[in-house]
Amino acid sequence: MNRAQTPHREKVPPTLTLVLFADLDAESASTALAACRKIEGVDGRACQADAKTGEIQLRISGEEKVTVAQILTAMTDAGIKAQTTSPKAQDTAKKSS
Repeated sequence: MNRAQTPHREKVPPTLTLVLFADLDAESASTALAACRKIEGVDGRACQADAKTGEIQLRISGEEKVTVAQILTAMTDAGIKAQTTSPKAQDTAKKSS
């Protein structure tokens, strides 16, 4: 990914942002950020955790190989029950079934 030939590569290298969802408060958001900073392949400085929206945004740096499973495991190990699907999307899917 970080080798992708993009038009603005010289100014802004290509990255990928993964959004996880979790039930967060101020303390657990801080814990999620600390966990994010320890994951190889994730740009810890660019991570964000928002207790209001329940979103954890992780920027994949592309410098190290990392999988979603590894990221979810790191969050679980930190006591954060994160998932890749928004609870709102799950509710919508249940209603349409």
